[in-house]
Amino acid sequence: MRKQRIIRTVIVVMCGIISFETASCLTSVPEQSETTIETTAGNPYQEKSDVEIADESAGIVLTADVNSEQVMKLTIKNNTAKHLGYGDLYNLEYAYECEWYKVPYLPNIAFPMVLYEVDPGKEKTIEIVIGWSHGVLPPGHYRIVKEVTLAYTFGDARNPRDDDEYIVAAEFDI
Repeated sequence: MRKQRIIRTVIVVMCGIISFETASCLTSVPEQSETTIETTAGNPYQEKSDVEIADESAGIVLTADVNSEQVMKLTIKNNTAKHLGYGDLYNLEYAYECEWYKVPYLPNIAFPMVLYEVDPGKEKTIEIVIGWSHGVLPPGHYRIVKEVTLAYTFGDARNPRDDDEYIVAAEFDI
């Protein structure tokens, strides 16, 4: 009998300690300040994009086709007399109420530093697995954003001021 009373007392004391700790955790949650970024209902992303996209008059056309498994076929078409250079790095943005929002990368994502070329008047299609860098995206309207460079030649002792740098994009739906 005495043994059961001791066990009950220990259980009551442990429950009291757990309840106290839980209550103290709840009261230490900081209140939202006016500077906190709030997500708009229906928009899963917070940070607005401030990127200026080059128009098609630059001679560079991107098209994106995404399948149901969120694998993208991205075609880069070079309609100029210069060589087009690009790397693996890309950004994704989400359209919400006529504004573009940055889609954040998953943690610990890194892109190799390589240079790919598209000759004048040619195009290349590359495959991008979206989930690798951004996870599974919710349904919506998106765009892929890439930085590209146009130059007469790559890999020589040219003056980098002769290069033209552009930010281009292709829109797609999921």
